[in-house]
Amino acid sequence: MKILRTRQRFGALLALLCSASLATGSAGPPRRGKDGGASAEALEVLRRAREVATTVKDAFERNSVLDLIAATQIQASSALDAFQTAMLVDDESERARLLASVAEAQASAGDIIGALQTAHTLPEAALAQKFWVLRRVSEQQVRRGDLGGAGATLEQAVQVALSHPDAAVRISFLALIAAQQKGMGDEIAAERTVRQTREIAARMEGEQQREEALAALARAEAQWGNLDAALETAGRLQAKESRDQALSWIAAEQMRLKGAGSAVQTLAEITDPSEKEFVGTSKVFLHLREGDVSAARHAAASLEDDGARARMMAYIAHALQEMGDRAGAATAFDQALALARRLPDTSHDKESVLGEIAEQLALAGSVGRAVEIAGSIKGEQQRASALQFAALSSVRRGDSSRAWALAEQREPPLVKAHILVGLAQGMLIRSAAERRAK
Repeated sequence: MKILRTRQRFGALLALLCSASLATGSAGPPRRGKDGGASAEALEVLRRAREVATTVKDAFERNSVLDLIAATQIQASSALDAFQTAMLVDDESERARLLASVAEAQASAGDIIGALQTAHTLPEAALAQKFWVLRRVSEQQVRRGDLGGAGATLEQAVQVALSHPDAAVRISFLALIAAQQKGMGDEIAAERTVRQTREIAARMEGEQQREEALAALARAEAQWGNLDAALETAGRLQAKESRDQALSWIAAEQMRLKGAGSAVQTLAEITDPSEKEFVGTSKVFLHLREGDVSAARHAAASLEDDGARARMMAYIAHALQEMGDRAGAATAFDQALALARRLPDTSHDKESVLGEIAEQLALAGSVGRAVEIAGSIKGEQQRASALQFAALSSVRRGDSSRAWALAEQREPPLVKAHILVGLAQGMLIRSAAERRAK
């Protein structure tokens, strides 16, 4: 879960700020991009980070940082470097996921043949990874106007989805395919896939399997935009945990499709605090995306957990800084830190929250304060992430010397590797910004 959360956060950041695309050839194995929006210096820094990462002793942490390096190499337009990094990961399932990411990136760059060739290196059991590659290939085919080719690729994805041993996963995958088929205007294929999805749910006999399948079906119906059907399916769930999880997915879709105020009734039915927190934080991010900081503050204040409120106040502070309200940002950051410091010293969550606040401080330009907070964090993973953002922000703002100073200080390999990745990410983001300004 930590790998996934870290990858999603850093991947989203680069996609938003850098908008780099993968530069590969039209066919054959992965290739190193000639420039593709990324400097040769950034790629060299990433290779150095890879060397450092291989010396991390803990297997989970080593795989985590190699995962991050590969994701950044993909953003840096070098499928070959990312492929080589993926092959260093000793966990087979994680290696398969990284190879699939390389293939997805090739597909996004228009290298359909190369993407499928990379996908062929995946082990037979990597059904989920194959599914995501086929979906990305079909999306690229749609962009090219090749609807026939996209339809055929999605039919392959259906067969892969149906082969998955977990019924809930089968339903989730088929839901995504149906939504894509509907978006392409292929109503007949979409209805057929929807029918297959409901048939899987109906065939579940064991109580636990039935609950998982119905929860997945409720989420699928919400993704299709059929919110009434999703609520009806969620109402059939017997287990409180399954029902709360389904309702949290539905509430998130209600807010996405109809606005933050549309999920009040659904939220009132959720009893699990963690699911309430998921929807509550989703509401904060939705308001921030809409530019409504006042509503975001109100949503953050309604969160029951101090750690969740602290995290959200840090994001609100960053948004205020971006809007030019420096005084408001400073106050919000102080509030975030005050909430974080109220957490018990024995709580693992405290260091995680402080790390995330440090990340937002760095992105808002308060690199010195971010480094100071990072220095107080004992956990290597949390300190590494915070210092990575500090290095990224320093380079992005033109202060490469500060970033290199962070990279040269005495730190364990995990932390040093993260700082080097931040350095490279900053180079990529700055390079992209300079190109857009021309």
